[in-house]
Amino acid sequence: MIEWVSISTVIAVTAIAFTVLIWIETRRQRIETEKQRLLLEKIVKSLPYTESLGRKKNHTVKHLSQPGVISRPLNPMAEERKRLKIELEKEKLQWQKNKDIAKGIAWIVERLSEPEDDYNDE
Repeated sequence: MIEWVSISTVIAVTAIAFTVLIWIETRRQRIETEKQRLLLEKIVKSLPYTESLGRKKNHTVKHLSQPGVISRPLNPMAEERKRLKIELEKEKLQWQKNKDIAKGIAWIVERLSEPEDDYNDE
């Protein structure tokens, strides 16, 4: 009986020690990860070309949206490009919709044309 108590005590102490070591290692890795993240943020902020990659805000829109300011029409070419872009997106969506419908119909026809012997194997 004493042997089992001492063996179970040794196992319990070993398990607790192992758990503490895992916890310490996890904390160390978490701190290192946080340091690496902060260092990466500093590096990215210090690079001059990263600022120009972002989309610049259109300041004229901000001024036009203020109350009391009469909005002037956009450049006719810009309006035409915008209209064509919207039309192209609509056509793409319609094409995708038609393609999905065709795939669905093909799947149904394929299932209907299969022999029913596969289902009636009795």
